Amino acid sequence: MKSIEYILKDLVEKIKYELPIRSKEKSRYEYDRSKFISSHGDDEIDEKYSYDVDLETLRVMIYQLHFFNRIIHTNEDDIDIRSNKTVKEKLYEKP
Repeated sequence: MKSIEYILKDLVEKIKYELPIRSKEKSRYEYDRSKFISSHGDDEIDEKYSYDVDLETLRVMIYQLHFFNRIIHTNEDDIDIRSNKTVKEKLYEKP
């Protein structure tokens, strides 16, 4: 079991590594992270990477709070439960 202090330290380091965040990257975070993780299932996430995946999930959710003042949650029809707008995951290719 990791302490909260340990987890927060790792999360802060991850966020520092990803900085700076630019407003032009806003659309990159407009998706339901929980649904994304659920759709990939446990078989696609190696247990040795699950902590890193969970830290990334927290980072994405913090960025969503920054950009949208909320964490994005969608229903089964990909409708944001708070804004009632359709949210589709965008695919990004590495430059």
